[in-house]
Amino acid sequence: MDIAFPSSEAFGPVRVLLERVTAGVRSLGETHEVGMILPDTARQSPKTLRVRKGPVPRQASLAKVAGWFAFGTARQPARNFFEVNDALREQVTGDLIERFLADVRDGRTPPNRGALNLAMAYRFKAFVIERWEDGGGDLTVPPLSAQHLARKALLGYPARSGTMTGQTLEALRKAQPITRRAR
Repeated sequence: MDIAFPSSEAFGPVRVLLERVTAGVRSLGETHEVGMILPDTARQSPKTLRVRKGPVPRQASLAKVAGWFAFGTARQPARNFFEVNDALREQVTGDLIERFLADVRDGRTPPNRGALNLAMAYRFKAFVIERWEDGGGDLTVPPLSAQHLARKALLGYPARSGTMTGQTLEALRKAQPITRRAR
């Protein structure tokens, strides 16, 4: 059986696309990073088991709460849902190749670095949201303490890590992702 393939020149734009996407996603966490522009508004106070005496304490901003997950605190280990790992790179690479391959098939040129960075930032954001909704997803996150789980259950909050009132997750859904050179 003879199979005729088109000349190698026909695959030029596809080769360029694969190289650009692979190199771009590989640069995540090394030379480039994705940042999320979250609202700087204070979160609403969560429910409490005891009646508050006096005014509600000042609440941290939603951006600061997301930072507590990424870096941890004195009483809470880091649960970095923003971590760039092989699973994230593989998923983002596959999704972007699929997306831009259709453009190349339609005769458009492969995306430039700016378009690739924008698409990569939005896919990164979607992957982080998936992790947040799954309580870690592909990550191994430290388990919540038994006391904290019991408190969340009494207050009617979900047991998964990363979600109490859902305000931070909602802020992430509305966040503006940007790709920039790593510092």
